[in-house]
Amino acid sequence: MSETFSILIDSRSRFETGQPGGEWLSMPTTTEQLHAAMKSVGITAENPQDFFINGFSNTEQYPFDVPLSVIQESTIDELNYLGKLLEMQGDEDRNKFTAAVTLGEHAGSVKDLINLAQNLDCYWIYPTVRTEADYGYYLIDELDELELPEEAKKYFKYEEYGRDAVLKDRGQFTDQGYIYNNGNTFSQWYNGRENDIPKEYKVMSFPEPEHPTPDKLEKDEAAPEQEEPQPGTQQEPPPQPRPVNPIILTADKPAEKIKEITDRLEQGITDLFDSERYKEYLQVMSKFHNYSFNNTLLIAMQKPDASLIAGFNAWKNNFGRNVMRGEKGIRILAPSPYKIRQEVEKKDPQTGKTVTDSNGKPVMETKEIQIPAYKVVAVFDVSQTEGRELPAIGANELTGDVEQYEDFFAALEKTSPVPMGFEKIEGTAHGYYHLEDKRIAIDEGMSELQNLKTAIHEIAHAKLHDIDLNAPQEEQGDRPDRRTREVQAESIAYTVCQHYGLDTSDYSFGYVAGWSSGRELAELKTSLETIRATAAEIINSIDGHFAELQKEREAAKAQEAEKEPTPDLAAEPTVTIEWSESPQLREGETIPLSRANTLIAGLDEANLASPGYDKVAFRIDYVMNGIADHYEGRQDLGDGDGSLVEHIEQHHTYYLNDKEWENYLLHNEGKEALEADKEHRAMLLNEFIPYLKLHCNLSEMERISTEALQAGESLTSTETAYHTAMQAYVAECRGLVNQGEYNLPPVPQLRDFDVELAAYKEHVKEEIAQEAAAAGMTVEEYAANGYEPYAAPEPEAAQTTEPQEPKSPVSEKTDTPEQAGQTADKPLTDLQKKAVEIAKQYENLPLQDKIGIVAQAFGSTSGKIETSPCTGKWRGTSDISIKFDNGASLFIGNHRTPQAKTVKVQTECVNAALVRYNPEIIAATKEAAISALRKRETKDNEIAGQKGLKPYTLLNVEFNDGTDEKSGGHMGWYYVTLAVDGKICSHIETGLNYAISDGKVSENPTREDYFTAGALKETDVDYVFNNVGFSSTSDLYSLSISKEVRERAEKTLAQRKEVQTEKAADPQSHTAEQPEQTETKVTYYPINENAARRAKEAISFSDYKPGSATAEYRHYVDEAAELAARQKKRVDPSFHERIDGLLDAYARKLAANMNKGYEITARVPSIMIAGGSNFPVRKKEKQNAAADKNMEEYREIQGLLDKIRSTGMGGISADDPNAVSKLESKLAKLEALQETMKAVNAYYRKHKTLDGCPHLSPEQIEKMKASMSGSWRGNPKPFESYELSNNNAEIHRLKDRITALTRRKELGYVGWEFDGGRVEANTADNRLQIFFDEKPDKEIREELKGNGFRYAPSAEAWQRQLNDNAIYAADRIKCIQPLNGESPTELQKRARREAAAQKEAVPEQPQEETQGAEPGNAVTPETFYKVRQNPYSDSPENSYILQEYVAQDNGMAKLGDILYTGTPEKCRELLGKLETGELTQGDVKELYAKAQEAQPAAEPGQGTPEPTATGKEPDKDTFSIYQLKDGDGMRDYHFEPYDRLQAAGLSVEAANYNLIYTAELTPRTSLEDIYTRFNIDHPKDFKGHSLSVSDIVVLHHNGEDTAHYVDSFGYKEVPEFLQEQTPQLTPDTRMTGEQIRTPRGSFSVTDMTAEQMREAGYGLHHTSEDGKYLIMGNGTQAFAVAAEQPEKADTLKHVEDAIEQNDNHFDGIINNTPTADELEAKARNGEQISLAEYAAALKAEKEQGKETKPGKKTEKKPSIRAQLKADKERAAQRKQARSKSQDLERS
Repeated sequence: MSETFSILIDSRSRFETGQPGGEWLSMPTTTEQLHAAMKSVGITAENPQDFFINGFSNTEQYPFDVPLSVIQESTIDELNYLGKLLEMQGDEDRNKFTAAVTLGEHAGSVKDLINLAQNLDCYWIYPTVRTEADYGYYLIDELDELELPEEAKKYFKYEEYGRDAVLKDRGQFTDQGYIYNNGNTFSQWYNGRENDIPKEYKVMSFPEPEHPTPDKLEKDEAAPEQEEPQPGTQQEPPPQPRPVNPIILTADKPAEKIKEITDRLEQGITDLFDSERYKEYLQVMSKFHNYSFNNTLLIAMQKPDASLIAGFNAWKNNFGRNVMRGEKGIRILAPSPYKIRQEVEKKDPQTGKTVTDSNGKPVMETKEIQIPAYKVVAVFDVSQTEGRELPAIGANELTGDVEQYEDFFAALEKTSPVPMGFEKIEGTAHGYYHLEDKRIAIDEGMSELQNLKTAIHEIAHAKLHDIDLNAPQEEQGDRPDRRTREVQAESIAYTVCQHYGLDTSDYSFGYVAGWSSGRELAELKTSLETIRATAAEIINSIDGHFAELQKEREAAKAQEAEKEPTPDLAAEPTVTIEWSESPQLREGETIPLSRANTLIAGLDEANLASPGYDKVAFRIDYVMNGIADHYEGRQDLGDGDGSLVEHIEQHHTYYLNDKEWENYLLHNEGKEALEADKEHRAMLLNEFIPYLKLHCNLSEMERISTEALQAGESLTSTETAYHTAMQAYVAECRGLVNQGEYNLPPVPQLRDFDVELAAYKEHVKEEIAQEAAAAGMTVEEYAANGYEPYAAPEPEAAQTTEPQEPKSPVSEKTDTPEQAGQTADKPLTDLQKKAVEIAKQYENLPLQDKIGIVAQAFGSTSGKIETSPCTGKWRGTSDISIKFDNGASLFIGNHRTPQAKTVKVQTECVNAALVRYNPEIIAATKEAAISALRKRETKDNEIAGQKGLKPYTLLNVEFNDGTDEKSGGHMGWYYVTLAVDGKICSHIETGLNYAISDGKVSENPTREDYFTAGALKETDVDYVFNNVGFSSTSDLYSLSISKEVRERAEKTLAQRKEVQTEKAADPQSHTAEQPEQTETKVTYYPINENAARRAKEAISFSDYKPGSATAEYRHYVDEAAELAARQKKRVDPSFHERIDGLLDAYARKLAANMNKGYEITARVPSIMIAGGSNFPVRKKEKQNAAADKNMEEYREIQGLLDKIRSTGMGGISADDPNAVSKLESKLAKLEALQETMKAVNAYYRKHKTLDGCPHLSPEQIEKMKASMSGSWRGNPKPFESYELSNNNAEIHRLKDRITALTRRKELGYVGWEFDGGRVEANTADNRLQIFFDEKPDKEIREELKGNGFRYAPSAEAWQRQLNDNAIYAADRIKCIQPLNGESPTELQKRARREAAAQKEAVPEQPQEETQGAEPGNAVTPETFYKVRQNPYSDSPENSYILQEYVAQDNGMAKLGDILYTGTPEKCRELLGKLETGELTQGDVKELYAKAQEAQPAAEPGQGTPEPTATGKEPDKDTFSIYQLKDGDGMRDYHFEPYDRLQAAGLSVEAANYNLIYTAELTPRTSLEDIYTRFNIDHPKDFKGHSLSVSDIVVLHHNGEDTAHYVDSFGYKEVPEFLQEQTPQLTPDTRMTGEQIRTPRGSFSVTDMTAEQMREAGYGLHHTSEDGKYLIMGNGTQAFAVAAEQPEKADTLKHVEDAIEQNDNHFDGIINNTPTADELEAKARNGEQISLAEYAAALKAEKEQGKETKPGKKTEKKPSIRAQLKADKERAAQRKQARSKSQDLERS
């Protein structure tokens, strides 16, 4: 659960006495968390009056704020309910809720907040609107609330308009945006009653104070051993963390802060030597022994109980924890060194002597010197944080067990600098260090704990105070006095013992005050530092040695475990009697589990009559999941627990549900112990007990078979084989069970070994095969037809005989599994699959309840199984039927007589009937059949018309429930009702019934599988059904129609007539042949009339009117059906199926709810009926609670009506597989509407009236005139401008979305495999799905959720919507990265490139095929245009290019033609005209050709000449205005300040803008002048909106361009707007093939320069030994570049070498231009070439030719215009034989 807000739980008595405390409780919460918080402040069920809420805190995600009094006036359950509602909110609702609370309309109580959280649709919020001016701009510019001319907007006062709108809305500006109440109905979902709160959100109760000791306790080696608490003792609760006592620093400068904290340290040392303060300091030292003395003392001064500290960011980044709000930091000192450059004497590296110059003076050199320094930082203790659980990182506490003690003492011996030993010491000393012998002696006979303390104490003496007694006095050094030595040794021993959790309660430091008195501060500080350093040294040494010893011991244990014998996997568990008071059970006796289970059960029953118990302790040895284990327990024989297994089960069930035992564990052991106990007992009950029972069952099966085989003589061969197989079966199953496999093979059955039965089955199969062959059918066809031959038409002479009634469709007999499986291979239809799924809902119900569900389908409530023997061919078998309580009987199967009476067979038959006969599948079957039958009706009536017969009208599909005695012979059949010549009749056939029930109705009429009307005369036939003639007057193939069936038929007939009447009355509306409106099919579910009658009798003296409950139910369903029919008329037909589904769900759930309500009402009569005497109050309360819950369900069911109303009214989801077609349909309607609105307005402008307008109906004209007459506008129009604008904007939006969806579908995505699973791109469901081989860990699941993936049980996969964001999210999840090392994003790009390459590699169609194609069928690729810099520019006049780009199928684009080369202003001007359609590509090329001809021809070998002075147009100063393009993709850019764009990771790119306006820049015009002019006085030719934030102004001044972003305040220069993206050089593509070797490895040489390498992201790594090469790397690769470029002087040659694409010689000219031959070859291959490149290539060749052959005269090349003309003539000549390359022809 995520925290939404917190409350402070406190005790009133503690609060009133001034005690600090209280416990913060996050909401939503659980009962366990609430109890824990209450206990922490002393609240139990004994003092509930002390409980109160003392604080409220919001969170960063939920920043709403309310007064504390609002929280205090509510209940815990209400607050938890509110927390749950907030937890379920998304980001948008969360912000809206916070803003609505700020608005304050519904924030006066928690009840109001709960209702507010469920009524957020009553508010509108605009997140970007923060001021009144913003609101005014939004209303005018975005919503077009006033249709203002652009000129008028310059003078409009947006702020005042916004202020008036705010007053009108009664809205408010909040941190989340502007919010106001939109006037929607505010529903009171919660009325403040306790019963209104859902049960799952109620957590309020008080913890019990009792902590009884249990009278029984049973231990088990599988569970951890728990030390039994001593009677009357209670464990102390863990101490609450102490608050930080922070050091408040008043200085501002770092140096002054250091001085201030140093002064505090000196004062801290002085105050330290108080006994308790000194202990606290040593405790801190034990935890932070590796910290400096100063920091240890600072921690002790501020938070003595600190255990683990880290900085704010360290907690968050390294440990996944966050510092809690309001916590204060602990101030410590952290290193902060810095470096300075200083001149020092140079030292010889060999000798270390100072280097001198020729004058003998020291040579000086500059070196960097690091100066040590410190700064004050804040850290936090772990108790001040919350978040991810930390691993156990503290020292292992010694618990006193000998094994650990021995290892610890051995570690001490290795740590000691001298030997240690035990000896008897006289006096009170516990040990000593012998200065002369250099050894440590420890007194014998002390406890293990005292031995450890003494050893550490003496080791401290040996390390600190050792001297050489034989050395002279002056060489022995300064040795501390005796008191100092003892203080140091005792302090070290206390610190080390405290670190390892040893008992230190006997340590006392009262003497330290006297010892420290009179000593200098420096001496005290030195002693404390000595204590800290020595304690840290001893602790680190012990840790290392202790870990080594533990590792050795673990290795020894592993070796011993390997020697243990392998468990017998096929053995039965055994029971060993540990001790026993019963003489029948001997101590040490080992017996099988099954025998022990039976024996103990008998002894327990025998001892029931005798006083007292016989106690017995036992041990069960078993193998579970392949591992040998044992269970120990104790049983009192005679206490009625029963057998051994029953006793174990009852024992653990008792303690699992015992609240006293739970409270005891919680109080004495803690929450973790309680959870472990519950988990262990649950494992025993759910796994161990079933395991034991299964073994007992297997043993019983083995016993029976063994005893039978031992009897021997009376067994038949069949029985002998059966019992032998049973013994083998038990042995096999034991091995499986012991290995954890519980899916056992089927138990052998005696009949499987019955030779006679097997022969009988074969005989039956042979008979069936013979009968099928005689009928000319396969066995499968024979079985499918009910084991009957196909019926043939009878001769005419037999027409007068009365035909026999068709047999019931369920009368087919499948007496053997082999026969039943003959059709099992046939695939199921969708309806049959649905029936199986529905039946699975009831598979766990008791048999009688299943019969009750089947009975509901036949107008009954219950029934019972009956069997009846068969005769003839089926002799020896019995029919199985259900006899309903209304007297009807339903055949459900046939089986051999002995098996037919078994529960197993009867259950199988009922399950099969449940698949076909239950109300839900019957309703689904009817719905599935009606549409196909309606289509068949049309074709049948066409046939009838050809034969001169009457048409029929199909009404409904009905199910014969057998309630009518006349139709009982066809019970369970489906039939249809028809109207022929206005008369309602029914139609029933065998084939029709099977087709409907199996979901195989075809819309095409066919005689197959149908009986023809052979008994009818041709004169009787008056309509055609399924291409066969029938009579509407004959009783043949018809049933009697009940009252309910007739009512439904009449209603449907009236509806169909109404539709036909509407079509006839308004044929114009159906000229487009709209499909007939789908009829709203209503399915009524059964209402329990008996329950309704009992409910009526329980609350009223009046009689119940039979059928009134059903009538009421149908009234509600009919109203819902009318609502559904109205909604269908309003929405697209694609939503009709969903509406029908919602209607069916409403009818089904409403029936269940009403039946449940009747059942609840009938439980307890009202007091008016029962009387006040002995009235069952408690039962009535339960009844009321159940009724409230049922009413909640009723309200949810009514919510389905709202879903019906909203279906089809919202947007179209990208998940919808028909999204594109729906959007296109919607787009077509909007475009048609746009044209209609334009035409109506044009008609009105011309005629000044709407009368006679051909685009509107008379009714529409009248409505429009009435609307215009009531308009407030002075000159109203039929359709106002904003209506056209809004509709046009919606058209553009739909077009963009269609393009995006189509492009995404074309691009596609691919999946991949990863270590442990696979990822699939499910385009059918539009989901990226992750399939794991095993269940992922919790951390992985959290990571998946954090990246938007959710688990879908239906797909058994983690998934999210399939789009680029899903691929980006997959990049962030490390565990699902592809096996090939690529990222998912790279994988998609590669797949798309390969698909594009494969598509291009597909050979084109032969030319003959393309010639025959119609011109209109050619697919023209999408093109677009951009203005970019000319890389070959030699003057400002050709500095820019207007370039064509051609979109590719892979989402990329390739270069097209260069349409124009010139100044940037001219290129942008032409770009604007191209985009608006004023010019075509051909027009622009013509302009380019004219411009080329206007220039004088260049001499061969020369570059493009400069224009003459007279013809050259001066480079004028201009300014240009760019504004963002329209579309959904630009929403995040519009009107956003520059800094907010940067914060969102967005950049200013020219591709996102359109050029709107260009004009001359006068010398005195500034940027502010431009802003003022284009907001107040627009030029007439300016077509954009007023200059606003996010627009760009480009100034062209003195030949240079600068771009300026219109920001919130002034302008921001954005050079990136003008930057051209050029491909970056990479060393991989520029390698020379050489290799150089350095001491660090071999490196490839690249011809890039060092500067180019730096631009590519490479840095200097090292230099080769000869200094000729620089080794440069980027962290993954390294290359060698020349340290000195030999051609450095010729910089142009280097530029050529770096960027030229061809292999031309170095000529001082950057000649990337391909040769003319290369371009002509491209053209011949069908590729695009550019005229500009071709012209440049010809120039280059001419120049080269001039240089090589100066005497040869070159031919004059025709002008560009002449080339274009020649191209057109050639194209006209070969128009009928088009080339394969359309691109070449265009160029």
